[in-house]
Amino acid sequence: MTSRTPQTFGQRLRLARRLAGYESQQELAEALGVSLKTVNRHETGEKPGRQAIERYLQKLGCTELWLVHGVGAGPDGARSPTNVEHYLADPPFGTPVDAEIQTRLRELDWQTVGAPDPTLEEVHDVRKMIEALVQKRR
Repeated sequence: MTSRTPQTFGQRLRLARRLAGYESQQELAEALGVSLKTVNRHETGEKPGRQAIERYLQKLGCTELWLVHGVGAGPDGARSPTNVEHYLADPPFGTPVDAEIQTRLRELDWQTVGAPDPTLEEVHDVRKMIEALVQKRR
């Protein structure tokens, strides 16, 4: 089980590949019918297009929300209740998050542990709420 969600798409892709049993990038590339260079580029930082993401999801057994955004259950089924802590450690715009917002975020994070994965729309709604609170505090 992972105790912390990898921060980048490439890191999540690498973890998902390994947990799905593909020891090398070459093995995954062959299973997908793409070049080794393609998988390597995606694991080292280049963001893939929609078609590539769909192919990865078919082979790796993880959710799109986790692979693309790092939210929800990872490929090993482990939920990362530390996503809020990652956010608080590196808040958007470099603006420190005040204590009230930190408390609300931690409560929200606690409520989601063990709950079904949120939809992408729910994630965006929470992000908008957080950004509005941060802007209001400025």
